[in-house]
Amino acid sequence: MAGLTSEGEPVVITTLFTSPLEPTEQKAEEPGLNGWVEGETYFTDGEPQRESTKVLLADLPQIAPESFIPEQTTAIASTSFSLAWAEGAGTAFDVYRDGELIGTSSDGTYADSGLEPETEYTYQVKSAEGDAIIEHTYSVETLPTDASATMRSSKDPLAVLAVPPSAGWFLYDTFITDQYVPLTTLMQASGCVGQIGQKYGGNNRVYTTPSLWDHPWQYRGVKTGAMAKVDFVNGSPYTMQDKLVAPTYLYNQNGSLAETRTASANGIKFLDQAASSTLYQFRVSHTVGNPFCTSGAIRYEANVNIWKSGVMQLNGYRHPVPHHESYGLFTFSNGSNAWIQMYRGANQSFDCLSGLCATQLLSKTYTPS
Repeated sequence: MAGLTSEGEPVVITTLFTSPLEPTEQKAEEPGLNGWVEGETYFTDGEPQRESTKVLLADLPQIAPESFIPEQTTAIASTSFSLAWAEGAGTAFDVYRDGELIGTSSDGTYADSGLEPETEYTYQVKSAEGDAIIEHTYSVETLPTDASATMRSSKDPLAVLAVPPSAGWFLYDTFITDQYVPLTTLMQASGCVGQIGQKYGGNNRVYTTPSLWDHPWQYRGVKTGAMAKVDFVNGSPYTMQDKLVAPTYLYNQNGSLAETRTASANGIKFLDQAASSTLYQFRVSHTVGNPFCTSGAIRYEANVNIWKSGVMQLNGYRHPVPHHESYGLFTFSNGSNAWIQMYRGANQSFDCLSGLCATQLLSKTYTPS
């Protein structure tokens, strides 16, 4: 919506309406609890377990527009940016501009002035209480000084960007930063196969944003991956869901390979899917265990909204093991594309595979310019 400030300055006001996302407690039992079955729950051919499923949006339950609720509002002028968010009352949020802390708000609103016209800024609003982090990110371009003559239309998520994205992608990966993870007496006591001195293979990497030119799983080693693509503008709008579980390698003390097992991808599920002409929402429910161990699993629940306008929302929780990272592939108003970080969480301890460690919150909204 276009309008004027109290000083008569042109301003673009946007309200983001959302379909509610609620973290869902996972009830799945540990994959190895009843024993691993070769050829059914794990495989020994050394190949990744990967599945792809295509679903037409018209075949999913449809989201009623009246279920949308206002979550946040932004106002962009040539020299200022203001925002308000729904979780604000009584909670202190830090506000960052281009990575620099510029203020704190406890009433769910913030206004920043003294900006340069026709300039791109990135704002982050974060609430951090222990491991519970709520984050909203805004990619903002201030209006030109002659905005009254070139006023842009509303950029509500129910509208379309100047250059509409042909599709949206959501990616969630887990990986192990170490090259090897030594087999410990605690792992043995938890039912892991192997002898002291042996070790499991890791991914030997750090957080890595995917390349635009390669498939996200081609050169970035992962333990597990879940990816969803939604195409709103195809003649028959659809979603494509991909699941990946990489092999687990058991090495001898001298570094030679002792055995390879790959857990089934059945522990990665796309649930609670629904759609409208402008929104695709789903939940990734993830419980994937080490096929050498009878107990323990990598667990997370990720609730996702992908809007036709390019806005993406993530919330849910994870058990803090191993490293987790999530990205969205966004199309911006100038037609460019970029993978943007939605979440990164470090490995707290491999003991957390037991499920006894406190869960950590996933919560982020990203609004491209």
